[in-house]
Amino acid sequence: MLTSGDSVKASFLFANFGGTDIPSGEIIWTLRDAHGKLSVTDGAIGNARKIAETRFTAPDVAKPEKAVLTASLATATNSWEFWIFPKRTMKDGSGIAVEKSLMPALAKLYSGLVPVETADAPLVIAPFGSKAAADALAKGKTVVTIHGTKSRSNISLGWWAMGDQVGTAFKSGDPALGMLPHEGYLSPLMFRFVKNTARKLPFNGMNIRDMTVAGEGGNACFLYLGSANIDKGKAVMAFGLDLLSGTPEGTCILDGMIETAQRADFAPQGRVAMPVVPELNGWAKTLAFGDANADDGPRLCVARGMTGKNTLEWQTKPLPTDLRNKPTFAISWAGGMGYPGQPVTTFTLSLNDKVLFEIPGAVWENTKWNMNGCELSYVRDEQTKEYGVFALTVPSELLEPGQPVTLKVAGSASNSFMWMGVFE
Repeated sequence: MLTSGDSVKASFLFANFGGTDIPSGEIIWTLRDAHGKLSVTDGAIGNARKIAETRFTAPDVAKPEKAVLTASLATATNSWEFWIFPKRTMKDGSGIAVEKSLMPALAKLYSGLVPVETADAPLVIAPFGSKAAADALAKGKTVVTIHGTKSRSNISLGWWAMGDQVGTAFKSGDPALGMLPHEGYLSPLMFRFVKNTARKLPFNGMNIRDMTVAGEGGNACFLYLGSANIDKGKAVMAFGLDLLSGTPEGTCILDGMIETAQRADFAPQGRVAMPVVPELNGWAKTLAFGDANADDGPRLCVARGMTGKNTLEWQTKPLPTDLRNKPTFAISWAGGMGYPGQPVTTFTLSLNDKVLFEIPGAVWENTKWNMNGCELSYVRDEQTKEYGVFALTVPSELLEPGQPVTLKVAGSASNSFMWMGVFE
């Protein structure tokens, strides 16, 4: 990926398995209007090694386009595809309200944005499933929803295993893609911004004509980008696309989604429901963990069924001062349970050192446990196998108003990788 004016260092590697040395010569390379020649003295038989290096400036383009860098040495020729994007200036975001978790990233790309929590605007940008998105749609507004921008890449090369990405189609001429110069299918140029958090299909009520990017995995199909009517409003929805890290391709699609949502003729045909994820109050600070994994998103801290890695402890946000106005109070956090094929591990969940639950092994389904006058529910995210939302409902008398509580998960010593965890 290049942006007009970028200074690019290009290193050329050469491998010769042809049986004879190649005499000294020149690498002749071209990229759109740029071109050059590089003297080479090392054409001997052998493995890949760097034989030349050059620097060039990415050419000016009026709109995003695909270009091919071609290089040849004697009879050997190779080529590499690039996307070149025009230099982007800050865009006017007047009339757009943004949910607080997305504001830091979007404020780098658009001026004049207002917080959705304090201001009214005809277009709202918010996470899919958030209260901000639901409230705006209930008022008949247009919403751009974003989900799963920072998970791990959904690309796993190799013929020996079929993963969650075996083919993805991009709808031709769809303005929601901006001016991305795609080929209609998932090419290597798209590998870094396609993530593993797309929405599993079917999506009840979704019209196939409203699907902009959809793909196939080993066991299911997935939606990455589409639009639909929701409640009294309408939405452009992205799932598992890296739209917020400032890459030119991600920003190009984000611009396209916003411009589509602002069009007077934006009229999705399908109608879907958007489940609202509850406000999470159950994590503020991790105190101890047995193991952790961050990928590209929030860190997942876990306790495993393994001595030395079997304790996870964290602190919640401060609880409301009026929590005792009701007989019970719910504490919720994003987390998960995994590795059910491992030796069974019993997990205990404690609140302020008081053991409330014993959980006999990991589950991959919605579950409720009731013990000691408390309830623990686990609602699995349908888009994953191992993650979901926990909600712990306890008598208010066990809690101190205005203070955080400490939650602790301990796994039995089962010599097992089975885990239970919390997302930070």
